Order: sequence, then C-alpha cells, then structure tokens
Amino acid sequence: MKALENFIQKLEKSGQIELIKNRLKEFEQLFTNGSDEDIFLELLYCLLTAQTSFYRALNAVQQVKDRSISFYDPESIRSVLKENSIRFYNNKTMYIIEASSNMKGIKKLLSSFDAEFEKREWLVKNIKGFGYKEATHFLRNIGFAKSLAILDRHIIRMLHNFDYISEIIFPSTCSKYKNLEEIFLTFAKDLALEPDIADFVLFAYSKANNGTNADEVFSVLKELK
Repeated sequence: MKALENFIQKLEKSGQIELIKNRLKEFEQLFTNGSDEDIFLELLYCLLTAQTSFYRALNAVQQVKDRSISFYDPESIRSVLKENSIRFYNNKTMYIIEASSNMKGIKKLLSSFDAEFEKREWLVKNIKGFGYKEATHFLRNIGFAKSLAILDRHIIRMLHNFDYISEIIFPSTCSKYKNLEEIFLTFAKDLALEPDIADFVLFAYSKANNGTNADEVFSVLKELK
C-alpha cells in the first residue's frame, strides 16, 4: 500500500491529479454543452470499447463522425467497425442501430433521473450491449459517476493485490457487481480519493507497474476516456 500511496503523492506533486480533475470536468461539460448526438457518440464509444482497445474504439467513433455516417445505416457502421478491428462488430453494429432510437432526447431522459444509480439501471435495461460496467463507463464520461465504479480488470486486480478481495473474480450478476462496487468505494475512501479520480489513478499505477515510464503514463492520463 505504501508504494501506491507514494505514487499518488507523486501524481499530486507533479500536477497529474489536477490534470485528472480537469479531465473529469471536461466530461461534465460534454453533457452540459453537448448535443444529443454528442452524448450518443460517447455512448457509441462505450459500446465499442468493451473488449477492444480504447484507441481503436476512439478511431471508429471519429470515422463515423467524420464521414457523417447515419446511425441507421448498418452496412456503413459495420464497415467502420470491421476496418478498426472492433471485436464482435456484427453484434455491436446491431446494438448501435437499436440504441439509436434513444438518441433524440437522451440528455433530457438522463436528466429526468435524480440518482446516478437510476440512470445506470435505465441504461442497462434499455441499451443492448450495456452491462453495469459499460453503463458506468458511459455515465463517467458524461460526468455522472461520482458514486459508481467502473469495475475493469485493473480495478479488480488492484482490489485483490491490496487484500480487499480474496480472489480475482469478475462479477457475473448485478448484485455481485454492486457488492464489489461497495468494496471499491471503500478502497477509494481509504486512499482519500474520489471514486472517479481513483479509477484514473489506479489505471496509471497499473501501467507504471507494468513497466510504462512516467512520461508515457502521464501521456495516457491526458487521453483517457
């Protein structure tokens, strides 16, 4: 734990924690200032990045935007996903087509729920391809995951490495996800970090532990979504 605490102190002294906070503010501004289409493009990204690198998902979303591809054009969407080596591109194409019916008015719809967990429940029930992790990722990227956790591999491994859980198990049900989420929230509190900030910090820490040098880690932090 001491090594992680030292890493956090290093991020604070170098201004990287502030960088993370600014990144999170950008997410909030996306929802405040963005259009329904902007929000839907973020949803599309979170659908694509599941089991695919975020670089490939970002590139695919950018191509859809740059080419002005209709969200109702399955062949063109499928072509972009395949071109960018998006895993399960056939399934994800259909998820996008189905989800597009919710694009118009999505900001108003999400704003109609008071609590973050209510927003997440609606997404999981209505957006095919979204589990709790994907829905939380999307909400974080539009400024709505202050009390939720994106239980990605690096988070679960960290919980195990620091003895918050006894074994590495990825949650297979909603109730198991929520239970593990509560453990992560405790972990973040013990680190004196807000949950959304802790997610970025732990990702950077996992990168550093895998041999990525500091400059590269900080570069990744600037791009993270």
